Amino acid sequence: REAEILGRDTGITAQALIGGASLARQIDRLKLHPQIVVGTPGRIVELIKMRKLKMNHVRTIVVDEADRMFALGSAGEVETIFKSALRDCQKAFFSATIPDEIESLAGQWTREPVRIRVNPSQKTPETVQHLFLVCEERDKIDSLRRLIRLYQPKSAIVFVNDTNDIAGIEAKLKYKGLSVRALYGEADKQLRATVINGFREGKFQTLIATDVAARGLDFQEVTLVLHFDPAPDADHYVHRVGRTGRMGRSGTTVSLVTPKQKFIMEKFETSLGLSIKQIAMYEGRIVSPDEVRPPAPRKRNGAKTAGAANQPAPKKTKAVRERDRKNKGAPRWLKEKYLRD
Repeated sequence: REAEILGRDTGITAQALIGGASLARQIDRLKLHPQIVVGTPGRIVELIKMRKLKMNHVRTIVVDEADRMFALGSAGEVETIFKSALRDCQKAFFSATIPDEIESLAGQWTREPVRIRVNPSQKTPETVQHLFLVCEERDKIDSLRRLIRLYQPKSAIVFVNDTNDIAGIEAKLKYKGLSVRALYGEADKQLRATVINGFREGKFQTLIATDVAARGLDFQEVTLVLHFDPAPDADHYVHRVGRTGRMGRSGTTVSLVTPKQKFIMEKFETSLGLSIKQIAMYEGRIVSPDEVRPPAPRKRNGAKTAGAANQPAPKKTKAVRERDRKNKGAPRWLKEKYLRD
């Protein structure tokens, strides 16, 4: 899509080569000789082996999300693509996070490579506010609902670590009246496309997903990113947060952590050079934890106040003790008569 937009007034055309889509249709489109093909390694290798994609004309190969591409086991397919191209073909590797081992692997396929960093000291957009909320695990759903209600984002993404939890979270938020849909990496291509397009078009407010939505998706209207589970590591945190604050826009990200998980936020602060502030929700507002007042102790009917409970009971006189002894077991009307007397 982006290649088509950029090439619209230049005559440059693009073609997507994606596994799961019609192979015959893609082969027909290749006969139109697009200048750019964008695809998944598996489908590209398939077309190369079928001799439908001629690599002797390719001048540049770009590996986007390079760290994930190799980590997902696609390294063999990427190497097959490299080997099928001419030796002087330029190779470029892109990602917001490139570990040393991935850079070393990429170096095997480049000559005199140039490393380009965009604001190397700034790992996440400077327009994003980083926050975290401490709550018990059992309270996370309610905290999530309240955060969405309080921030009222035009669009929000909720990241979950375990795919098995997504359906339950989606159902509970829908029950609370929120506009929400889920994105599953295991879902078929058509369903994923329907959810993504619906979110992009504003048909629902909140998207729940695993880290499958943390890369490669550009949603311009996302102003709030929520981590129902804290990110597995700093790199995942960077990619999740990158869904908001795009192209200079402002955004907010909030991580829900249990008291035992607070150290994770401290680790992210240190490794990423960020300031991640703790917040709380109090009286329908987002406040700092210092502004939260502890609830006053409840009084039961007929119970003494805390101050009165600590005071010793007044001693009874001999006459009062004698009256109480006589009244013990007496009917109610007789007790009231003695009290009046």
